[in-house]
Amino acid sequence: MEKLPEVNSLRNAVQEVVKNNKSIGYNPTRFMQIVSVNDKELINVCTSLVKSQDALSAIFDALLKYPNLLTLEDLVGVYGDQWGFDTEIIEEAKLRSNAYDEIIGRKRFTKS
Repeated sequence: MEKLPEVNSLRNAVQEVVKNNKSIGYNPTRFMQIVSVNDKELINVCTSLVKSQDALSAIFDALLKYPNLLTLEDLVGVYGDQWGFDTEIIEEAKLRSNAYDEIIGRKRFTKS
């Protein structure tokens, strides 16, 4: 189990996801394209990603090859209230993050 990166903004969280993904050999090209918006639009874009069934399918497939993949949901589930996400989205992020852990059979990240 790895330590979840400490992030102080949603933009920083997105950067950490990209950094982690690339460091383990996964190139998150589509994610990078989707989140390359200005900071005011980022929360709406990320909300859509957390709710997206297509994104969910892509992450499931990626996790099978890259079990240490950091996802947006991992960070939104922990820090989302600090960035202004609705409670519903934070809860969905937590559910998805837990589902990702179940897919690979272990907890991937811990906050401390």
